[in-house]
Amino acid sequence: MKCDVVVIGLGAAGLWAAREALESSKDVMVAVVDRRVGYDTYSPCALPFTLNGEVGVENVKHSLPDLPRLKKMLGGEVTKLNPEERIVTIKDVATSEVRSLEYGVCVVATGSSPVLPSIRGLREALGRGATTFSTPEDAMGVLSTLERGVRRALVVGCGVVGMEVSHALSERGVEVVCADALPYPLPGVLDEDMVKMVIGHLVKEGVDIRLNTAVEEILLQGGAVSGAYLGGEEVPVEMVIVAAGARPNSHILQGLVEMEEG
Repeated sequence: MKCDVVVIGLGAAGLWAAREALESSKDVMVAVVDRRVGYDTYSPCALPFTLNGEVGVENVKHSLPDLPRLKKMLGGEVTKLNPEERIVTIKDVATSEVRSLEYGVCVVATGSSPVLPSIRGLREALGRGATTFSTPEDAMGVLSTLERGVRRALVVGCGVVGMEVSHALSERGVEVVCADALPYPLPGVLDEDMVKMVIGHLVKEGVDIRLNTAVEEILLQGGAVSGAYLGGEEVPVEMVIVAAGARPNSHILQGLVEMEEG
């Protein structure tokens, strides 16, 4: 099989790349490849607003139109990229079937994955009240946990996602501690005067913001999150949401292009 343009990844960048390619000529054939199944793409910026009910989880999911010149290969993982022969190798994540796709132009838009900090007990706590927060599935998991009557939550990271999640949880009546090892929240996003306004608003809502405070350990009891150690202090919490940044999904490009980071 051959396409003029193959787009790897159906996030915002991949979506726009596919759209631009289709609009560039009525003769262009485009293939989009993504591991995701069940829906085509989603709006990550809207995810925090699912927690306080402003937006339904299903409403952040989107589908591309069915077009004769667009081939959607969802549930596909690119395992090899050969730029010399202009071939991508794609494995079906459900059946393990492997196929090759020839292309004229390849756009790699594989996005990023959440960073899991080196916190004792965190990996063991995942799925037991602790989670990252970057997909609709993560949002559904948090909502399911909240329905069990969570009263106290820890948000790891005082970046944009951490702040928005803290705000949404506080609106649900959850007691929130938002902790970050850095001395300055929203790094590289807002100036100091604006940061003070954001922090002031969250503090008024009851969010306990702790800067210069490392999360040292997540505690489990009875197979569920029961607390955390922050700066040497044990804090009782029933849920942990990790919003400690992201790293690029650039493994497919290793050895093919120079990358300063990732």
